[in-house]
Amino acid sequence: MKRFLRSHPILLAFLFFASTCASKAIASESLELSQERPFSAPLLLRNDCPLYLSFFSTALPDRPRTTPAHRWAWELGYLSSNYIIEQHNVTESDRIVMDEEIERFEFNLRYGLRDDLEIAATVPYLVMGGGYMDGFIQSFEDTFGFVTPGARESRKSNDFQYLFRVNGENVINKSDESISGFADIPIQLKYRFRNQANGWFPYAAVRGILKIPSASDPLFGNKRFDGGFGLLAEQPIGGRILLLTNFDVTSTHLPLALKTLDIDPMMVSGTVGFEHFLTDRASWRVQMTVATNAYPKFHPDMTALNSVPMGIGVGWVYRFSRRATVKLTAGENVDSSWPDFAWSASLQSEF
Repeated sequence: MKRFLRSHPILLAFLFFASTCASKAIASESLELSQERPFSAPLLLRNDCPLYLSFFSTALPDRPRTTPAHRWAWELGYLSSNYIIEQHNVTESDRIVMDEEIERFEFNLRYGLRDDLEIAATVPYLVMGGGYMDGFIQSFEDTFGFVTPGARESRKSNDFQYLFRVNGENVINKSDESISGFADIPIQLKYRFRNQANGWFPYAAVRGILKIPSASDPLFGNKRFDGGFGLLAEQPIGGRILLLTNFDVTSTHLPLALKTLDIDPMMVSGTVGFEHFLTDRASWRVQMTVATNAYPKFHPDMTALNSVPMGIGVGWVYRFSRRATVKLTAGENVDSSWPDFAWSASLQSEF
């Protein structure tokens, strides 16, 4: 435990800042909740698989609701994603080895320009290294009989390697020392065009997205402006259930090390979510994201590059007050183009 704390000073600082913000947010208002249930923002679920990191940094899951005019809202989040895979073609001229974790520290800030118009920016800081979850995941897989043949069993716990070989050339070959730095920053302008009391999808919005090339390491960004647009909608069912959907079309560019690959320039992605209130303060959520794959076809055995990126998360949400909410999430891959396992915690508030 002491070794973990010494090796994660950023996480300690983040937790201290989050706890300080939480105490202030909770103390700033009454704990009474209004009759309208305060459904939460989407779970902190990201595709932090390094192969797809730059693709998914543009369109982040969101609600169609907007922050009230001249009000601010923020969310602090921590996400740790574990990924291990070893695949190659017959001659091994194309090969992928990834044994790593990416820790994401994310700060999202929103401002209501009008009641129906909001601007938002998300600042992510990433740490790519050996991580700390291998022992837990190995124990879990052994208990329930889930295995990753040829990968997790043959490698050391909490090891770090990122190898990507194309046509016999190692375009990425990182190991041992962890990599950290800021990733690209997406800026979003959202317009809520529907805000009805009932009917089908009574809450709906459109958004435009511009991703700023702000990454401090070439593996975390592509040094290119990316952008896109999306449609967001919600459907309440009774007073305790809410359905959420996102549909986005965004441009795609690979990190500089992979720029020679001829990828599809556009990605279509979507998110669906479900939230159910168990009590006046606590709810649980399920959320799933899927997208088209921008990579060209590789050997059939290299499923990490040929699969449709798809991941699912289950979360628990608790409201200390109407404007102070904490979320915990566990995420899992549906195929090999998404992290094997991830967990996240976040705190959100409004002022």
